[in-house]
Amino acid sequence: MTTTQQTGVERVGRPQIVWDGLGLAHPNSGVGVYGRNLCGSLSELGCQPSILAFTDEAIEFTTEEQRIKIQARQGTFLSKLERLKPFYPSVTYAAAKERWNNQSVIFHGLSNINLPVFARKRTGDRFVVTVHDLTPLNLEEITPLYLQYLTLLPGVIKRADKILTPSQWTKIQILERYGIGVSEKIEILGYGTTPSQTPMKQWSERSIDGLTISRGEGYKRLHFILEMASALSQRSFTVVTDALGAKSLQNSPRNLTVLQNVSNVEIEELYSNSKILIHPSLYEGWCLPASDALARGLILLYCRGSGIDEVAGFGKKQAKAMKPESAVDEWISAFDALVTKVPSGVDQVRLPSWLEIAQKTLKIYDSLL
Repeated sequence: MTTTQQTGVERVGRPQIVWDGLGLAHPNSGVGVYGRNLCGSLSELGCQPSILAFTDEAIEFTTEEQRIKIQARQGTFLSKLERLKPFYPSVTYAAAKERWNNQSVIFHGLSNINLPVFARKRTGDRFVVTVHDLTPLNLEEITPLYLQYLTLLPGVIKRADKILTPSQWTKIQILERYGIGVSEKIEILGYGTTPSQTPMKQWSERSIDGLTISRGEGYKRLHFILEMASALSQRSFTVVTDALGAKSLQNSPRNLTVLQNVSNVEIEELYSNSKILIHPSLYEGWCLPASDALARGLILLYCRGSGIDEVAGFGKKQAKAMKPESAVDEWISAFDALVTKVPSGVDQVRLPSWLEIAQKTLKIYDSLL
């Protein structure tokens, strides 16, 4: 039987806030960034979630008292099985029921499909899920993630007491696929930004013309950056990506720098040293790099038609939208025009802070009491 170490913070007079740890051990992923910043801001408000995850998963932003460690089952097959996305939240929810057997819990899955679809829900417990986007279903490519979304998400939507989304675009997608009857469950929160600790350089002093921060899936269209760099050899480009993205850019020209495993401090330095954030992705539930870039005074060149439009709306004077069908040549022309035109001054756009997002989240938790 799965057991937990007896740590964590009891919250008197209300259910315990419990997060499923799936995805939170990846600090550079969207879910990892979301979890880290939301957790820190909730803690500032006096609400410290307890996070359930396996003992060997390093969730960097958790404290010892916050982290509830799950001992994996003995045996290679069972150990691997319970870590799969369909089963992971069932294991963590079972551990939560064992840990707080005399107290109800608000169980929050932060990674799209991580609610316990197969586990029996106790009376008094409440389920919350953050659905960032439905991109695997939009692509309709037969991948493991597509199959997981196809089979699990209907159950997650049905079982959730509240569904948190970053954008109106994601909400509309959910309603179109699962019916308007779930509308009353959905709350649009957006994502927050963290104030920069690095002073922005003057435009003329920034040495990176085009910065891209993106994973490497095909719909992210990193090949656009490769072609832009090849066509504009006098311009400098930097891409921060994962192993898949780095592989797709391995034959890059000398003016394109590809980085992996970049720290938060290094990310701040890249923002400070860059002029334009280039984001050709077809789909974004919200787009954290775009919001951070606008908040740090960069110009945004992006593909319209998804949740990123709502981010760009905060900084209309600093955002240039491209149509999804625009060819690479059009992106090259648009970028060259933007980077050639030296602005007299670039604003640091005011976007919602993580503390504001945490305040909204806390209100939602309170509404479930």
